[in-house]
Formats: sequence, structure tokens, C-alpha cells
Amino acid sequence: MRRPVQRSKFKGPTYFDFCVFGLTLALIGSSGPTKEVLKFKWSGVAEGVKSLPLRYKTVVQSEEEVEANISRLLQYYADKGRPFTKIRPKNFFRKADTIIYDLVIEEGPEVWIREISFTGEVQTNQALLRRIFSFPSEFIFSEKVVTNRIKRATQDLGSRLEFQGLELLPAQGGNYHLKIHIKEKTSQEISFLAGFRPRGKELSGFLSLAFPNLFYTQRNLSAKWRKDLARVEYLLSYTEPFLLFTRKTILSFTHKTDDTLSAKTAWQVQLAMRTGQEFLTFSFLVGGEKIQEFKQEGISFSYLGQEVRWDTREGRPAQRGFLFSFLSYAGTKKANPLLSRKMKSGVKIKGQTFFSCHRMILALSFLGEGVFSDTVRESEMTFLGGRERLRGFREEEFPARLVFLSRQELRFPIGSNFFFPFFDWGVKRKESTFEGHTSYGLGLELFFKELLLELAYGVGDWGNILSGKIHLLTKIAL
Repeated sequence: MRRPVQRSKFKGPTYFDFCVFGLTLALIGSSGPTKEVLKFKWSGVAEGVKSLPLRYKTVVQSEEEVEANISRLLQYYADKGRPFTKIRPKNFFRKADTIIYDLVIEEGPEVWIREISFTGEVQTNQALLRRIFSFPSEFIFSEKVVTNRIKRATQDLGSRLEFQGLELLPAQGGNYHLKIHIKEKTSQEISFLAGFRPRGKELSGFLSLAFPNLFYTQRNLSAKWRKDLARVEYLLSYTEPFLLFTRKTILSFTHKTDDTLSAKTAWQVQLAMRTGQEFLTFSFLVGGEKIQEFKQEGISFSYLGQEVRWDTREGRPAQRGFLFSFLSYAGTKKANPLLSRKMKSGVKIKGQTFFSCHRMILALSFLGEGVFSDTVRESEMTFLGGRERLRGFREEEFPARLVFLSRQELRFPIGSNFFFPFFDWGVKRKESTFEGHTSYGLGLELFFKELLLELAYGVGDWGNILSGKIHLLTKIAL
């Protein structure tokens, strides 16, 4: 009797005789002396290949470790284009407290994929889906490559695509047909964020509307309005997939006013390129901004930039994987048409990683950002406070030329939801001195089918626990 190996969601026929193995061990253990079996020793390959393709633990302490060794071998063959490989133990022999066994390895044929289809609740055109998943017209099957490309595609499309499994079917000429089972969501998203400081009675927030799959072509259109004390901001963004040689092109326009004291208008074009690595993205940036301030000369700034991004995160929200991003830009700014141009540049580095401990998840992230020029006005600076930076403070609080911050969360799963205490700290440099800030608090993330509710209460700079700020994010898919 054979039992399939349950690995990811692959429905291929890779298997080995676990049931036979367990039955044999039971029969050996029930005969002869009743001394406890403590070790399992592999003596060699009885049939099939002459040698193993990777290191194999010769002596282990349990049947589970033997099964884990064989699973590693099967995974190796599945990643090397031979998912139909069969492995089974043979020639069992007991010596004292050790069971000695051999392996029979029957290598499967090399599997060539020359046909791909997507099944399930699919509305996007099949040809466009193949471009999104970036599969060539024909290739040798590798479970690792296929699953990585699926992770990348679902990462690009966010929660709009759910991967449900793979299936290999024989096709003509000894080739194979790869079926990818997915569930596609084409809903619109409405997001609402509210920030409230009970003691100071400060209320702020934003409202955004996104159309992530216009006309079932994976085009994305989003609009956002934000209000924070005396500041009002409008943002419009459009994403065009696979424009010319790019993976996606993002056009964005922002207009922000700070009471009647200043107004800032900015635009940016981001060209995200495809690379040979599944989770590596290289982007070119070109943009500009214009700043008008009360009783001061206006500033115009145009720039070129680049971003390198490595992102392997999985889950909603992310529960495993790693993120590292490095963005830099440089350009010229002018405060008056008669004055000479001056250089201005900036850099932004951020990262995130996760560590699992029993059922808990430790999430660590950092961000460093700097703006460099002879003179930098406050409207040009970066900032330290906000929901995505130091929680417990107002959005864009603590403007500075240079900031560095770190966030720590210890996530406790409650079903599909999460509860987490957090601690944030950061340092800013506005002129020539450094200034540090901290915050601590509790957070809760709740998921109800098409509804995401994220609640965080943060207290800044070790203040009174009643002087904290509430960050409430609600996202609804329609």
C-alpha cells in the first residue's frame, strides 16, 4: 500500500512505502528479544541509482527522521525535473538496538512541460495569466521553480489571487500538461484609516478606493484622500502591466496642502523590470515636485532614481519570508528661475523578517531614510511618526533630514487572527543634533472573509498610558 507525500499543494504521484516501512518495523519489533529499538541505520542503495544525489543521514533516532530523510530525497528529484521518482526501503535487518535497511530508488522520467492552463474561478485571460506567472513556452518541471513563480505572482497581485494546487497530466509526445488551480478575486477595495488621540481629541484619517483588476486585465486604479489636522492630501495612482519591456508601470500623482502655509504637488513614473530571480525586482524612477510656501520662493525639483527590492514574504499579513529594499534618487532643484540649480539626493533602506517560536511569530522591521542638500526646508524632509513608522504619534510627526527606526512585534495567532504587543524606537537628525523617540502598545488584526480590521494603540515616549493614540484601519472588498 502506498501513501502520497503531502508536500505543499502538489498533486503529483511522487511517493514511497511508508505504510510498508511501518508494518515491517512493527513485525521486526515484535519478534526476538524485546529490547527497545533506538536507532535506524541506512546501509546503501539496493536497487536503482548507484549513489545518492545529496547527503543522507546514515544513522537517525526515530522513524520520523527516516521519513524526513526520504522526503528530502523526493523533494530533490521533484526540483530536478523528476517528480515521478519512487523511493522505498528494503532488506530490513535488526542488529541489537539498531534496524538496518537499504533504499530502492526508481528515478522517474524527466518531465517536460509544454502546455499550461489555469483552472478554477478564473476571469483574467489565460495568455495574460501566463505572462503574470512568467512561464516559458516549454521547460523542465521543477517544483521549486514553479512554486516560487506562483508565490511571486500571488505577491504581485496581493489578496486578489489564491493558489489552490498543482496537477501534472500526461500529454502527447511524452510531454506533460501543467494545471494550476487558482481562485481569482476581482473585487474593488475600500480602505478607511482613522487616527484618534482620546486625551487631545485629535482626529485624522484617510479614505481610499481601489480597482485592482479593471476589465479583467490586471490594470490597477486607486485614489486616496487623507486629512490630518491642518493637512489635506490627494493621491491618484494607475498601474499598467507589461508595458513594453517592463513587468509593470506605475504612474502616481500627489497634491498636499498644509493649511494655507504650503502646497506640494508631485508626480512619479516607476518602471518595474523583470529579472532572472523570482523575488528580485529592479525599478527605474523618474519624477518631479513643486513646492509653494507662504512668503517664500517656490521650489521645483526633478529627479531620477532606482530601487532594488528582494521580497519573499508570504501570508496575509506576512508571516514568513524576508524583505529588503534599497531606493536612491538624485536631481536638481531650483528656488528661483534666476538662481543656479542645486543638487538634492535621497536614500531609503528598509527590511523585514520573521522568526517562528512555537506558535508565536516575532516580526522585526527597520527603515532608514535621508534627504541630502545644502538647504532642506521642512516641507522637503522625511519624518519619523505615523502608523507605518513610529506608532502612537501623528502622521508625519517629527520632520527631519535623516531618520532611522525599528519596529518589533510578537504575534500570537488566534485562529486566523493575530494579537500582538509591539515596541518601536527611532532616531532623527534635523540639523546637527540627534533626537530619539520610542513607543509601545498593543495591536489586533481581524479577518472576516472580505473584511480586514487592524487596530493598534500606541503610547509615545513612555507617556501616560491614557495619552496614547489609536490607529484603526478597515479594508473592505466589494
